[in-house]
Amino acid sequence: MSTSSPLDYKNIMLAEETTISPHNHFPSFLEMKVIQETTHAGQNAITTTLQAIQDHLYKNLTHGNTFKQKIMKKIHDIIQTYKLEVEALVHYIILRKSLLHSQATLSESMYGMKRSRVTSSHKLQELDSQDGIRNALLLSLSTYSFKRMETFFQKIRDASVINGKWKSFKRVFRQVYPYLHMSQHGIQLLYEFRYLIGSSRYFDPSQHILGQIVRRVTQADLDAKKKKSIGRDEIAWKENKSVVSQISSSHMEVIKKSITIAIGSALMIGYIGKLRQLMQRIRMQQSTSDHSTEERDGIGYHNQVQTGNEESAQNHPESEKAKLEGFTVPPPMKPIPPESFEGVEPNKNSQACPICLSDRVNPAASSSGYVFCFKCLVMYIRDKGPHCPVVGIHCDESQVVRLFEPSNGS
Repeated sequence: MSTSSPLDYKNIMLAEETTISPHNHFPSFLEMKVIQETTHAGQNAITTTLQAIQDHLYKNLTHGNTFKQKIMKKIHDIIQTYKLEVEALVHYIILRKSLLHSQATLSESMYGMKRSRVTSSHKLQELDSQDGIRNALLLSLSTYSFKRMETFFQKIRDASVINGKWKSFKRVFRQVYPYLHMSQHGIQLLYEFRYLIGSSRYFDPSQHILGQIVRRVTQADLDAKKKKSIGRDEIAWKENKSVVSQISSSHMEVIKKSITIAIGSALMIGYIGKLRQLMQRIRMQQSTSDHSTEERDGIGYHNQVQTGNEESAQNHPESEKAKLEGFTVPPPMKPIPPESFEGVEPNKNSQACPICLSDRVNPAASSSGYVFCFKCLVMYIRDKGPHCPVVGIHCDESQVVRLFEPSNGS
């Protein structure tokens, strides 16, 4: 690993923050604040992207019950249940990829920065792969833990009565978390103040725990990276050259023959496929012509029979009348009693959904005319079967009609 000169930041003054000097290896306080805000914006972008994916999956869940729809519903449920865990996983993957590639987070590399490890003798060393993995784990897990505690606190803060398991723990957490949250922000503020006055080069506690600092990418770093990439290219070219030189002329002939046979086989398969399509097209034309001939013959026979019956009725009206008088008309069939169906009771409130008993959201009507929440009706049909939840007549998803009710202000 390459080493650089010892750290020298004891004489840094606040006046240096009025200008950003490219000759200083360490970024200014303003640059670090910009990097911090960029990191927060990136985390918010991940959250917004996952929410957009979740909304898109929810919109496509009500258009069928195929295997694809089941997979989409499973993904939607996973994102909805483990949203913070999915965000932490995506955050870790991005951090790990960026740290292993450029030894910096994505926001730090955007501003020409990188991370270096501080040794016991106050010298800088390049990060290895283990340092990058530890860094990505700490940053992603710390962000996830604070978000998880904040979500849990918001859930139990407004609850007048705490029910369920761990009642005592929830009460203690509701009392302790505000102080924990204040301590976390206070420690971060202390680190930033020490960085501002030049008494420390650690901008946040995570850098102090890992023993890493953020510094500018210098020309020496660019030259070393370029030399390393050139060395890898030369090694790869030499290895490829040695492999090619080891292949004998007989092997090359075998490869040429194999390529020729493969090309010929592909052409033959394509010709056979076209011939098969041509034969199928001819058979379809023949079957279509035979079917139309049979239809014409059937129509002619029907017309002949109808014409003969009309002529017979005109020539022998008395015999036709006698036939009608001797024919007894059967009584009509009794109405079929409705099947017994135990469905949901319709709500007296006309604005409420009979299933969830709440005000309708995205109203939709079944084939019987009853109006439900669109999501409630579709989920009921998928779980209970294609029938109306109230009266039980047949109603599948294709018969569901979405309604657009006027707003109260209109």
